[in-house]
Amino acid sequence: MKNKQYIGVTGITSLNDVENMTKALDGHYGMYGILMSKKRLDMQLPERRWAGIESIPYLMKAMPNDSLRTIHWCSNDFNLIDIFRAIEITGDKCNTIQLNLFYPPVSGLELMKSRYPNMKIIFQIEKDMFENPKIMKKKIKPYESLVDYVILDQSMGAGISIDEKISRAVAEELQDLDFGLVLAGGLTANKVKDIGSLIREFNASVDAEGQLMNSKNTLDNTIVKDYITTAIDEMHNKK
Repeated sequence: MKNKQYIGVTGITSLNDVENMTKALDGHYGMYGILMSKKRLDMQLPERRWAGIESIPYLMKAMPNDSLRTIHWCSNDFNLIDIFRAIEITGDKCNTIQLNLFYPPVSGLELMKSRYPNMKIIFQIEKDMFENPKIMKKKIKPYESLVDYVILDQSMGAGISIDEKISRAVAEELQDLDFGLVLAGGLTANKVKDIGSLIREFNASVDAEGQLMNSKNTLDNTIVKDYITTAIDEMHNKK
């Protein structure tokens, strides 16, 4: 059973971000992304793009119940103790975790699911694998029963624009696996419009971060709103 199509915004740091996103979504399924890492847990990173630790429970409480309240775990180390710390900091309001790391042990994900059986997992694919979708498919298939979404992001959060041709080739290879597909990489309202046919063909979700930021490196309300409303239009465009 493929997972529900969502519109994601990553880099939420304030109640204003949450409220602006909720208003723009107008009832559509959203993924509200808060960045987190071990360094952030230990208070070693600046505030921009990173929510204050003490504010995270309040931010997640303000997110709709029917949404993906997501911690984006930004670390090369799959350390369950630290990941569980991050979840606990949310007051257990987090219901989704995106693992921005590659090929964690299946046994570790099984342990996570046993502790948090309703937790959804979003999985990232290493950049080199986009060159060979068949090998990519073989490497991620063991996670099929544990992971809910696979994010196709060649930029790895760097804001580099999505390559529609490459993303289509990967989506075609992965479409028979039981993952929801997520398109990302430099998404803006205009770019979402450009890949509208890809979104509809694969019932793909979208996620954006870098290109939604203003000069202060925080989410820009107007840019976020335009991105979300365009994503809604493209998901429902019947052309």
